[in-house]
Amino acid sequence: MKTAPRLATAVLLLTLFLLSGRAAEAGTVTSCAGISAPGTNEVLLFTDWGYGGTCYRLIPSGSETWYISSVSSLGIPNDWISSFWKDCHNHTTMFQHGNFNRDSRGMVLQGMVLQMDWQWLYSPVLAEHGFNDKLSSMIIYANKYPGCP
Repeated sequence: MKTAPRLATAVLLLTLFLLSGRAAEAGTVTSCAGISAPGTNEVLLFTDWGYGGTCYRLIPSGSETWYISSVSSLGIPNDWISSFWKDCHNHTTMFQHGNFNRDSRGMVLQGMVLQMDWQWLYSPVLAEHGFNDKLSSMIIYANKYPGCP
């Protein structure tokens, strides 16, 4: 009778494996120079606490979901992000390890996952959530909350 949970786990792992090939083509990364807040669906990542240090502006294309299996592939240093600020229209998931906390065989690794819905827009200190300098991969679900305030 334990077949159903095992099957569900296998389907989830297969889905994550198939999604891992979708990466940077669903958006762009720029600097934050000259902006005062994230635009629609954008996520701002900072290397220091309190929105300090180098800032990376992640801009998803249209209404697509952006699967980023490795932030370093976008020029963002692995395990260096200390604060973030995002727009209320998206849902963002951050993972401690690359490939969405999976190894090269698709096996799930022990690692932290941080979920941010429309109400959680920023964190000046990711250390408060045990996530300082741990970001390696992430998913940005664009237009997840189109009617947010």
